[in-house]
Amino acid sequence: MCFKDRKTPATIVMAMSALLIVLGFILVVMSVVFFNRDNILRADLGELTEYVKLFKVSIFGLIIFGALVTIITGIFGTMCRCKPCHHRCYIITWGTSLTFVWVLFIIVGAVIMGNALGAPKYIGEVCKGTYNE
Repeated sequence: MCFKDRKTPATIVMAMSALLIVLGFILVVMSVVFFNRDNILRADLGELTEYVKLFKVSIFGLIIFGALVTIITGIFGTMCRCKPCHHRCYIITWGTSLTFVWVLFIIVGAVIMGNALGAPKYIGEVCKGTYNE
């Protein structure tokens, strides 16, 4: 092992987990601002308007869920230095939840990026009236 005792790695995990909590709260605020702000997702896109609203609400729900799981994971990570949390099972459970947070954000980010890259084409077709389902 790289460290003689558990204190240094636990301190690093605790500090990064505190940062995770802060970033989780920032994510909640940013998603609420995005959901309530005027943007292209509020525009009248004809037949696509209902699908866009469903997409916006779904992504908002996933981001809020991910932010809450991030905050909870951060709270669990800050407890890594506590005496009752030294057991291996606690660390494995914490790492597993961290993996789910990571996977959730990779998937949601890929979906949002894919839609952001493909949306201009479809928006142009809707505006010109050439969009066919």
